[in-house]
Amino acid sequence: MNQLLEKVNKNLSNLIIKKGNELIDLFYNLGYQYENEDITFKTSGWTETQKSLVNTITLLASHIGFNVFWVRMNNNRLNRTEERTIINKLTNEFPYNMVIFSNLIDSEWDFINVKLAINKESEDNKETQKRQRLSDFVLPLKELPGSRFPKNQSPN
Repeated sequence: MNQLLEKVNKNLSNLIIKKGNELIDLFYNLGYQYENEDITFKTSGWTETQKSLVNTITLLASHIGFNVFWVRMNNNRLNRTEERTIINKLTNEFPYNMVIFSNLIDSEWDFINVKLAINKESEDNKETQKRQRLSDFVLPLKELPGSRFPKNQSPN
């Protein structure tokens, strides 16, 4: 277990420098199936405003119905509101997922695990976001607009 933890720490530490290669190694080390499928075409039903937020969307890895997406945003800064918009769109089609956001130059990263808090749709929770529970961490560790973690504080 210590060896796996060391590998994961190394992958996360090198993420800003080596970008996609470290993401691939990270999820491979965690036992996920490597996919690397560009699914940007899935935005065809999105509004122009929603499409304009995204540079690329890649289905990076999967494991037993759980998908890991890498979304490179079209901005130099990550924005929590824009991330939420993309999560809501992706979760409509892929309810069990992790979305990894990076800014346009891959210097900021936000890992968001999306869990369904309630599996069944009802009158009270017709909207997907009412059924979601999100947990996240940001690399480098700093404060993002809307983040619940202060600067340089670990999300533990």
